[in-house]
Amino acid sequence: MNDNLNPEYKNLIDSLKISLKKMQKEIDHREREENKGHLFKTYQPALFKIIDEFIVEHEIVASHFANGEDKTHGEYFRLKINPIALKAPFCKRCFDKPLGYPGDYLMMEMLYSNTRCGDSVFAQIFDAHTLQLPFANAVRERCARIEKELKETICRNPESSILSVASGPAWEIRNLQKNTKLDHSKFFLLDQDKSALEFARKKLNGLETNISCLEKNVVDFVKEKQTSKFDLVYSMGLFDYLPQKLARRLV
Repeated sequence: MNDNLNPEYKNLIDSLKISLKKMQKEIDHREREENKGHLFKTYQPALFKIIDEFIVEHEIVASHFANGEDKTHGEYFRLKINPIALKAPFCKRCFDKPLGYPGDYLMMEMLYSNTRCGDSVFAQIFDAHTLQLPFANAVRERCARIEKELKETICRNPESSILSVASGPAWEIRNLQKNTKLDHSKFFLLDQDKSALEFARKKLNGLETNISCLEKNVVDFVKEKQTSKFDLVYSMGLFDYLPQKLARRLV
């Protein structure tokens, strides 16, 4: 594999691995005797700096790859960095896709809650960094905007009928429930994952009679003749994964 690698890229990855391993060893050693919260605050800026600088350099180097080169270089990156990066629970779930599809409801729950996890301080710092990347902030902002749309819809009509397509953990409805009266609204949660629907229903404590769960995938959904009427239909993130033709049919 190494013979086919861009030397600059290989050096970049190798240098990152050395820096991360050095910091991991140092933090792990101090963690045995020192306060974990203090260590997190002490090492967070330094580890964030290492990763942020790497991301910038990586984008520059990788932008010059010819077609097909990204696959070989990606394999080298995963070989060297994954054993370190996947100690962070959020990174690991994103990569492993334990439910067989990207963006599963528990991954989204981790992203929305924005709570660092990990068995070590090093893993927690790595987790925290991933959870504050622009993509993660954008997803949380999207959720906040949808929550605002939901609130406005229900304020106009307290008996609103609302459909969430690929509903996942229904974080936006759960947030809305904290400060908005939803007793007369009806929520229809559509998701291909039965466990996601069960999770959302359990979390929406007190709204059980207002929730209808529809277990089906988008392909089946677009094939059906839709006769139901809703005051609001929304989806968050689903279109990231749909081919353009299917996306148009769904709309």
